[in-house]
Amino acid sequence: MKLTKINIKNFRLLTDIELDIDDSMTLIVGKNNSGKTSFMNFLSLITENKKIMFNDYPIIYRKELYENIYKYLNEEISFDDFKKLIKIASMTFYVDYKEDVNSDNFGFLSNFIIDIDDKITEAIICAKYEFNLSKEKFKDKFSIKLDNREKAISEIKKILPSVYDSFFKLVVCAINPNNLDDFLIKELKEFNNLFKIYKISAERSIGESESQDNTYSPFSSLLSKLFEEDIDTVFPELKGQIENLQNYVCTRNVDAQEQINEKLSKILKKAIKFGYPNEEKIELKANSNIQLENQIKRDTDLSYLDNEENEILPNGYNGLGYKNLIKIEFELAAFSRDVSHYSKSLIPILFIEEPESHMHPQIQQKFIKYVNDYIKDLNCADIQVIITTHSSYISSEVDFEKIRYIKKNKNNVIYKNLNAFLKEDPENVDFIRKYLSLSKCDMFFADKVILVEGASEKLLIPDMIKKCENLFSGKISLLYQYYTIIEVGGAYAHKFFKFIDFLEIPTLIITDIDSVKLDNTKKVKKYCKCLVSEGETTSNATIKYWFKNKEKKELTSLEELERLTEADKTDKFKHIEFQVKEGKYCGRSFEEAIINANMEQYNVIKEEDLDFDHYTGKKTDFALDLMIKETYNVPKYIKDGLVWLNNSETAYSGEKND
Repeated sequence: MKLTKINIKNFRLLTDIELDIDDSMTLIVGKNNSGKTSFMNFLSLITENKKIMFNDYPIIYRKELYENIYKYLNEEISFDDFKKLIKIASMTFYVDYKEDVNSDNFGFLSNFIIDIDDKITEAIICAKYEFNLSKEKFKDKFSIKLDNREKAISEIKKILPSVYDSFFKLVVCAINPNNLDDFLIKELKEFNNLFKIYKISAERSIGESESQDNTYSPFSSLLSKLFEEDIDTVFPELKGQIENLQNYVCTRNVDAQEQINEKLSKILKKAIKFGYPNEEKIELKANSNIQLENQIKRDTDLSYLDNEENEILPNGYNGLGYKNLIKIEFELAAFSRDVSHYSKSLIPILFIEEPESHMHPQIQQKFIKYVNDYIKDLNCADIQVIITTHSSYISSEVDFEKIRYIKKNKNNVIYKNLNAFLKEDPENVDFIRKYLSLSKCDMFFADKVILVEGASEKLLIPDMIKKCENLFSGKISLLYQYYTIIEVGGAYAHKFFKFIDFLEIPTLIITDIDSVKLDNTKKVKKYCKCLVSEGETTSNATIKYWFKNKEKKELTSLEELERLTEADKTDKFKHIEFQVKEGKYCGRSFEEAIINANMEQYNVIKEEDLDFDHYTGKKTDFALDLMIKETYNVPKYIKDGLVWLNNSETAYSGEKND
């Protein structure tokens, strides 16, 4: 049996999200403050039966809540109607057990299967915070005057945070998949028996023992696992060594205690001369309770051996990244040991929050690549792993189908299953999958994206953004927004269009007009490169695709491109820009557009002087030389594109998807 899906409603920004869970690993990617931690926090509230607080109520619904409370208190609506209007926080779990149908043993899941249809192989379990106050008790919370609506609502707003947690109680129920209104209330214990959930938090304590005023060393809890009886179920190949350690500690503990007691007794007899009864039958004796095991737990820490010099270095001399990795591995082993006792009677879920903390890129990639293999080596339990990350390096190592992208809108967030995109655009999937695995998945974590053709644009665009800062309006200049520049080439940018729409990220496409004309000197019809003024059409695949997709016809001439307005160059979350006439001429490439915008600097007299082939050196050398110069003019089409990107919204309410 496997957890296949989780639905969350009305918890902070998670007003209605659906997260598809992979059979082995699910990677949740997204920007900061996009709801990854809220998801785990809500799960912790449920499993630990903690109260839900007012800060957990979605901001988007709070004004409505104040109004409804006032309406009820003012007897404009009934108490039953008021309760129906409250947005209940809930988390619903969908479990697929088709592989266990013939086993007649559903383990702890049997408590949640309430349908009688043999064809159904799905169980639905809901944990929700139901309203739990009587009419009288609720009214007692709000002793306010109701004659002035505005003042009354202001008072409600002040009172609500301090009393909100008393409104609700946690309820767990099994739901009939055939009839969602048919359910049975269950005990939280039954839920916790079914889902063995273990969380490795991002806030892992991995500080140095010498800098912490703790009773135990940072690794004491991990080292203490060596003294547990069932440790050999996790590390069977180490069973012999572990037993030897345990026996040695036990023997030495008894010997040391006897010797210490004997010597202490002699010292005490001589040291204490009066104040104690002298009866012959009473003798003073020391009885210490030395526990060598506790000493090992408290005072043992990891050190590092320099193999060349055979010198030991303290724990503090090793980087936080390696210590983080070691601690995660210990935690994985501990969880694996716990679930190994239950075989297939439960569903083990492992959450790892931001494993990349303190790790350099290569460690991140190594970790995510082998985490599933590591768990399988520990035992045979089918653990489903859910990982949240901000790391492009981790994202690039995970199969496309396992990634869930969090999109933050104005008042909520949505989870996007990249597996769904595979079905929407199967033609380009292979290209995008390979591209995202080869280049870092920066677009998952950016507010805005700039797609460029080559290295020159990637080098110069950041500098051009600085030079265009006076053109940017709004609260935050593009200079300080979270954008990423991705080099895709002129022939491939259009392959990203559907993916951009799927992710809903404002994206500027900067490409070249690539003017061409028919070469009449050839027997076979063929277009060749030419000056823009002589051009008949473009050879740029991205521009052709854009025009056909937007204008619903094939592009036939450069004149048609020149007539495109800003609206024509914008489609949903995408905006395209290519070279336009500036002064007398129009360059056909990024470099030529720069030369045209800085004619005096490059001694341009005629249009032919724009041709970059006349210049010695590579395009990257051209870009680096320009970066050194303090002043130069940014081409108009670049300015236009950057202004559009600066003004574009980073969060949408969904209308642009329609």
